[in-house]
Parts: sequence; C-alpha cells; structure tokens
Amino acid sequence: LHDCLPTTTTTNHNSNHAAPAITTIMTGSTATIQDEFRRCFCKEHRRDICHECRIDFRITNAVMEEEAGLRKKRTPTEEAASDYAMAVRALRGMERMSPRPTAEAFEQTQEWRKRSEAKLAELKAQGEDVETAKKLALDKELQSDNELQAFSQEMIRRHPGQREIALGGTESQKNLRTNH
Repeated sequence: LHDCLPTTTTTNHNSNHAAPAITTIMTGSTATIQDEFRRCFCKEHRRDICHECRIDFRITNAVMEEEAGLRKKRTPTEEAASDYAMAVRALRGMERMSPRPTAEAFEQTQEWRKRSEAKLAELKAQGEDVETAKKLALDKELQSDNELQAFSQEMIRRHPGQREIALGGTESQKNLRTNH
C-alpha cells in the first residue's frame, strides 16, 4: 500500500477547467499516478492492473475507495471471510505450482488460513452470519480462478504449440473476450 503513497503532491493546475489532483510516484522502475482518492494507476496506460507495466493496484484501490466513501466498507465478517478465501485459493495454487513454493511460504499461508478461521469462529460466536460471508468470498475467489483459467486457455488458443508464454506486455493486456 505505501509503495504508491506519495511523499509530495503535484497538482494539475489548468485555468480552463478544474482537474483532479494527480501525483506521479516511482514504484520500482514503473511510474505510477495517484488520483484525488489516492487510487494508483500506471502512468503510461492509466490502468489499475497493467500487464505491460506489471502492476496490480486493485486491492489497494479498493481500500482507498472504501476510505473515500466510493465503496461500501466491508464488515469485519466480510474481511475475515475474504482473508480465509484468499488463503484457501493461495494454498490451492501453491499445490499446482511447479516448482513448488518453499515450505516456509506454504506454512505462512497455512497460518494465514488458520488465523482467518479463528477470527471467523470468534465472529460466529458473536452471532455473525459467517457461513454466508464465507460462501460469497469463496465464490468470488472461484470466479477469479475461472477468469485466470479462461485467460490461460485463450493464450494457448492464440499461440498453438508454444510451451511457454511470457505474461506481461501488450498481448496479455488485450481484451481476450474478443476474437482477433
């Protein structure tokens, strides 16, 4: 989160119209911009996820939108269910990775899942509807997995016979739901 936050602000002053404040920040070797709600985007393409610039600010931007009142804040139950679902998805992904992640990374993710489960149990004891929140969060993660699978299948269709496809760059940024 803090990688994108500015130390100084550069405001676009144009006397012809009121423009939102835009801040330019260097994040590694990629220049990013930040709007008046502190959401981050790649400077070159103005995207919150950009395969060309290899950045993904979707999670950070969701937090900024919640803080700015542009998006409904999640309840503690929704947050815990989301953490649980992300940990479950991460563990499933780790099981399919080749080479496998380190034992330490796997253990840390298992601990993340356990902490999320404990928080959900605590919330359930307080009368919260944990099961519904878990189902919604797991469904959202499943949808993300399905989108990634569809993306992968489309890349394979577009590049028959290739054993490796480099992600990043213009090809992976294209809208893959259209036929080219």
